[in-house]
Amino acid sequence: MSERWKYQIRIGLFWGLFMSLGMTVFDCFNTSFEEAIVSKYIFLRVLIFVLTGIFWIGYDSWKKKIKRENTPKSTSQSLHLQTKGVLLQHHQE
Repeated sequence: MSERWKYQIRIGLFWGLFMSLGMTVFDCFNTSFEEAIVSKYIFLRVLIFVLTGIFWIGYDSWKKKIKRENTPKSTSQSLHLQTKGVLLQHHQE
């Protein structure tokens, strides 16, 4: 399994379960805890949130992670390195 899919499943599963649990807690204000946990609706909700988390949230997070890794850490750091290179060139002449 590719690194991308492992990342997407990890992020999406966490997000989906976290959101489902959060919504179930809010459902407990209107119904009993037992009714909220045992209902058929919760299984559909967990499935939808986990799939959404894996395919949408996970993919979006993966794209942002790759973009973050491919960009310079900071513009001031790259500017400092460029300035240092110019000073070295000037000193060598």
